[in-house]
Amino acid sequence: MPTRDIGHGDVIGITAVIPDSGAYVAGNCTFVLHSPTVDSKFLSAQINTGSTRSEIIKRVSGSAQKMIKQSDILTLTIMVPSVEEQHKVSDFLSSLSATVALQQGKLESLQSLKQAFLQKLFV
Repeated sequence: MPTRDIGHGDVIGITAVIPDSGAYVAGNCTFVLHSPTVDSKFLSAQINTGSTRSEIIKRVSGSAQKMIKQSDILTLTIMVPSVEEQHKVSDFLSSLSATVALQQGKLESLQSLKQAFLQKLFV
């Protein structure tokens, strides 16, 4: 979770899940979470969207370089259901993301095909 950003502050508070336990994040990172009672993919989705994201944005300060203090992040309340439900939600969201990526690939392929047909039409 980056805590600083130059300009609009669009990346402040956006989380990422790093699946490799030997990996690390260089730079300005606030938390690294390892918990048997919290699904990291679920928590990332919860933080990156909806009311939690809105609360983070409200706490951002600064003008040229936007930032959020770790103490402000620690005061956030995040509702977390049972571990089983977290897994179901994160699995569903992962499946949905994979479907979206597949459809985007198909769309790009069709747009390329359309472009090729248009080039042949006007040659």
